[in-house]
Amino acid sequence: MYGIGRLTRMQDKAGTTAYQYDQHGRLLSKTQTVVLGKENVVHMLSYQYDSNGRIIQMTYPSGAQIVLLYGEDGRPIEMHVDGQLLIRDIRYQPFDDPKSWVWGNDQPHTRDFDQDGRLIQHPLAEGTQFISYDAADRITQATHTTLIPMRSITEATIMTLWIK
Repeated sequence: MYGIGRLTRMQDKAGTTAYQYDQHGRLLSKTQTVVLGKENVVHMLSYQYDSNGRIIQMTYPSGAQIVLLYGEDGRPIEMHVDGQLLIRDIRYQPFDDPKSWVWGNDQPHTRDFDQDGRLIQHPLAEGTQFISYDAADRITQATHTTLIPMRSITEATIMTLWIK
């Protein structure tokens, strides 16, 4: 459907992938068929758009549905997953980075940016992470504070965790 000039199908050793588009060239669905043993397993990802061409719903292979609501400025302000509110009241930096929002459980989340628009502080599950940059915009330091006592992690501990 409306695939002229666009990739509509591909096949490799793993299986096939098919794409469908609407009359505006927007992706409507991606269907992957993978051969597992003697069975074909089909995974489909689909999209719905509003009259302004913005994605308003995505349906994942699991059946999970993501619904997006947009503000007057055209940016997402709310997201629902399977009918449950995940995030609301999304506020943005001048150049599109989300600055703050409220989680579905009414917990606020606020991130701070410097004058160059770089993320410099954001909350973690327990504590806050701080990020510093050099003149070339490279991260020079990332530290975090926490109310929970930290345990020392050695290379041996990491190897033990990795092997298990």
